[in-house]
Amino acid sequence: MEDRLALPENLWFELEPASPQECPYLPNREIQLGLGLMLPDAPHFDRLLARGCRRLGQIFYLPACAGCRECLPIRVPLATFAPSRSQRRLWRRVADRFEVRLLPPTFEEAHFQLYHRHSLHVSDDNTPGGPESYVRAFLLSTVETRLVEYRVDEQLVALSIIDEGEKAISSVYTCWDPDQAHLSPGTFSALWEMRWARDAGKEHYYLGYYIAECSRMNYKNRFRPYELLDWSRGEWGVGDGA
Repeated sequence: MEDRLALPENLWFELEPASPQECPYLPNREIQLGLGLMLPDAPHFDRLLARGCRRLGQIFYLPACAGCRECLPIRVPLATFAPSRSQRRLWRRVADRFEVRLLPPTFEEAHFQLYHRHSLHVSDDNTPGGPESYVRAFLLSTVETRLVEYRVDEQLVALSIIDEGEKAISSVYTCWDPDQAHLSPGTFSALWEMRWARDAGKEHYYLGYYIAECSRMNYKNRFRPYELLDWSRGEWGVGDGA
């Protein structure tokens, strides 16, 4: 685990291993995370993302699973991102229908209800937490965090939580209305955020972890070209087929 937890000295923080739990992504596996607290400025946050760290609430974490390195950090280099034919077709079909707003990370009941419905839709055995756990997980943050609200005909269709560094944007979580799946709000939100990030002068859009054998996570390789972090070497490389 040492090679994947190594950070520059000025970014070091204490990583405490959490107790192993059943893996929610792969069968017959246990998941274990290294957890740490930090108050990074924007450039330091970029460097944490570049080393595979993710944020949940006020905690940063890294996978620390014994004998498993299936969770690979994935990011899209914005200068070279090229939407696929289907993504371009989706943009032409729905872009004019969406009203998009950037908001501060404050609690709204409508946002929470959308998160709750989406969580139940994603997995039958998923039990989403209540409003307090939602706030702790997404809205309490030690970095610059925004909500991105997507509405169609004034109806809330999707909500993204994004973190902003100096040169990077991290997609923390996206939820959408299952009844509006025909609008592909998950794909549209990623396309919109990458456009916004590129126009804001950002270099990378981080999508979290990519797990090839998990259908809930492997959709992320549809945004190309993409890069994956090699845990053992600590280097980013172009993903297969990107």
